[in-house]
Amino acid sequence: MSRHFKAARPDEPDRLRQLVTEQIEHLRWELDQLKKELARVDASVPGARQPDLSCEMQKTVDDILAFRRERRKVFGAELFGEPAWDLLLSLYQAELQQCRVSKTKICNFSGVPGTTTLRWLCALQEKGWVEVTNDHLDGRRSWVALTKRASAAMRLLLERWGR
Repeated sequence: MSRHFKAARPDEPDRLRQLVTEQIEHLRWELDQLKKELARVDASVPGARQPDLSCEMQKTVDDILAFRRERRKVFGAELFGEPAWDLLLSLYQAELQQCRVSKTKICNFSGVPGTTTLRWLCALQEKGWVEVTNDHLDGRRSWVALTKRASAAMRLLLERWGR
């Protein structure tokens, strides 16, 4: 075998798939940041198109999540344990950004132990607020999203918040 080629490891296709998926998610995040910046620029230009309501809603959700993170830093997480609400907010944020969220990603983001996150995801799924689907390309991964009912409820609640 030439010294320029390594023998393929059995896990390389899986690792490559994971890397590509992570890059795609990062590109989606960057695209969302560009959309937000464009909305800010449009808002500052007289006569520019009206801002998209989903951008306003996204800002509201971003602000709430940022406030909750800061609150946890100042007072500690043990005083403000609302994992179900944090999960609903995070999943609504992902929906507004048109991003798919894996169980692993939501567990890492939630700020509570993974077992707690999974327990709350199950509870939310049983009550019809969250749906979990298996990834048909990677059997080890599951996607998590709000149901239509949960999405509508979040939109209604957050529209009231902004008034």
